[in-house]
Amino acid sequence: MQMQEAAKQIRAELGDKFSREAMATIVPQLIEHITAIPVGQQRWQQQIELNAHQQEWLKDAVKRLTAHEPLQYVTGVGWFYHRSFKVSPAVLIPRPETEELVEWILTTLPKAPPALRLLDIGTGSGCIAITLALESNGHAYTAIDISESAVTIAKQNAAQHGAIIDFAALDFLDSSQWPTLPQFNYIISNPPYIGLSEADSLSANVLEFEPHSALFVTNNDP
Repeated sequence: MQMQEAAKQIRAELGDKFSREAMATIVPQLIEHITAIPVGQQRWQQQIELNAHQQEWLKDAVKRLTAHEPLQYVTGVGWFYHRSFKVSPAVLIPRPETEELVEWILTTLPKAPPALRLLDIGTGSGCIAITLALESNGHAYTAIDISESAVTIAKQNAAQHGAIIDFAALDFLDSSQWPTLPQFNYIISNPPYIGLSEADSLSANVLEFEPHSALFVTNNDP
């Protein structure tokens, strides 16, 4: 099967489940994932043959997308601040809105010495701390998460991008663990904020796949 035939088949199978705008993103990203051909170059390489393994992966990907699994979990990649981050159901998918938080922090941090120490609470994929470490100069970053699986993924993302960050699996709401941390000039967080009573209002691709510990807070004590 050639690339153009595979793309046509994906559109046929998913076209009634996703908008045209969504399909314009889904199809090329699936093709890029299995062929390593960047989205911008695919139109000139439509005749490339996909092997049996690639075709089987696409078949499984379509099945997973049909079951509402987010594209980022299917490909294992989420984009944040023009960089790719490894993601899995252990971490929240990076949101474009969170880039606004990063932008605000970057404009707030002093441009001159002395170096500051910053703590990222609930780091997830590490996208906030890693981006800040790469975009700002000379500051020291520590990133923590209650989930050891999330910390593992964040470490992998930091290594991929060459960001120097101290990571730890730690429950920040447990004050007995605070003495294990140094002092900080700034604390950064994009915490869970959705009340459990609002869970039914979320779309299936969020509610059924993304980690609830990164989404929900209790109704009585958010």
